Amino acid sequence: MKKLVEGGLVSGIAMMYGTEANTFCALCTYMKATWKSVPKARDDANRATAFGEEIHSDLWGPAPVQMLGHCHYYASFTDNFSWLTHLYLLRRKSDTFQAHKEYEAWCQTQMGMPIKALRTDRGGEYLSKEFQQHLKAAGTEHRLTMHDTPTQNGVAEHLNWTLIEKVHAMLHVSALPMTLWGEAVRHVVWLKNHTSTRALEGITPLQAMLQGGRSFLFFSLLFLYIYTHKDHSLQLVVHRPYGGLTFPLILFIYQYLHLWTAS
Repeated sequence: MKKLVEGGLVSGIAMMYGTEANTFCALCTYMKATWKSVPKARDDANRATAFGEEIHSDLWGPAPVQMLGHCHYYASFTDNFSWLTHLYLLRRKSDTFQAHKEYEAWCQTQMGMPIKALRTDRGGEYLSKEFQQHLKAAGTEHRLTMHDTPTQNGVAEHLNWTLIEKVHAMLHVSALPMTLWGEAVRHVVWLKNHTSTRALEGITPLQAMLQGGRSFLFFSLLFLYIYTHKDHSLQLVVHRPYGGLTFPLILFIYQYLHLWTAS
């Protein structure tokens, strides 16, 4: 504004010059204020040292497109020690409690470890009376984020961003309908658990869970890029086996269609 007035580009405005103390603008300071950054979980000195010490959970949805199993949501559970993620497709937000009980049972039966702490936001699906009573009975500490501070649950929030981004890319390039977003997001979670990450210094979440055990990875591709020679040049061809569907995905679709038609 000062340059506009001094340059004669505007009229009807008079500049008032004064000392630094007189030119302080409280409104400008308020509008330019930003949130203080929240430390990343993997940089925290109190990071979990064993499976089940802290679980990050979040609910995503509703999806703009209903999948074949009538699901609109998914609930994710990520272990802070191994970064292993479990995902449950849900029809309603209220099904989050049932998803937690299933995940808790898996931790007890398969890993022999209870859930010591559960970190979530303050969504109503986590604050219901039955959910809170169950956590108290199980001895699980419920670590809630501050109001309007989703970055305190950054592990689960960043996971949502990563999953949906990859789902969109996968369905777009494979020309599959959006109604298969549920199968795609489960496929992305499977890939995440079987590929290395910097948070674990180059090993996979599955290996971290198995304490150094071998992790076998068999890729099930939705599409395949093939470079072919044509007229002395390389040409990119996108090959979609089974018309864009891999055989494992066809089995998943068949199972969901069977459940869907039976319900």
